[in-house]
Amino acid sequence: GAGGARVIFGKNPWSWLRETIRSKGVIRPCKIAWQVLMDYLWERRHGTETLTRISGDALETSSTNKSRATCYGATRARPLQRLFEQLALPREATFVDLGAGKGRVLILAAQYGFARVVGIEFSEALCQVARRNLEESRRRTPWPGQVVVVHADVVAYPIQPDDSIFFLYDPFNADVLAQVVDNLRQSLAAHPR
Repeated sequence: GAGGARVIFGKNPWSWLRETIRSKGVIRPCKIAWQVLMDYLWERRHGTETLTRISGDALETSSTNKSRATCYGATRARPLQRLFEQLALPREATFVDLGAGKGRVLILAAQYGFARVVGIEFSEALCQVARRNLEESRRRTPWPGQVVVVHADVVAYPIQPDDSIFFLYDPFNADVLAQVVDNLRQSLAAHPR
């Protein structure tokens, strides 16, 4: 019903549909509905729970950056899979998801074939959900690489010399991003790659 869809969309789906049709026409909501359906089917196939949105203030964390977090929302599966293929990213690389949430991107990166996948998440509750999702997905469709979920604030995460591909889907504000970019610069200066 509307309650379940509200959890996925983050708002009343019927109000959203009326407003979107009025402002954008019929095609836009049809495309979005198709994308949501594809994500729902991906979720069912992998036995995961990644679609439920969580507002930033409802995230459980002791981090001082809690007020700088945005809401949790899952990255769309199919567009990210296509992006990995189009970019022809090196599979021997270490892929790092900054703000890994419930682990959907970690699963997609592991399925793409990265040798090592690391998810950094500041909410221990979300780390636990990500680990469960990874375990269930790997049970259904095994992948070869190593996947690790690290409970840490991204600004405190010590970037490893082999961390080479970084992903984020709007997990925090510009203040945190500036600190992360500075950490990346320092890591590149210490370990050029």
